[in-house]
Amino acid sequence: MRLGDIATVRRGITTGANDFFYLKPDRIKEFGIEDKFLAPVMTSPTESRSIIVNPATLPYQVFMCHQDKAT
Repeated sequence: MRLGDIATVRRGITTGANDFFYLKPDRIKEFGIEDKFLAPVMTSPTESRSIIVNPATLPYQVFMCHQDKAT
């Protein structure tokens, strides 16, 4: 069965700033980014060895900050 037959398939949001948002452990350490601002992210299907994705094995973390500049 085709995925498009049972679900809406569309492209996700594109930031255009992958180097800023998608960070490897060395960059996270370099900038001292706290864990509360990071979440595992898969940037390509080749980053997972199986259909079940293990977030602990993904090479990138996405930077997400929901605080304003004043805090």
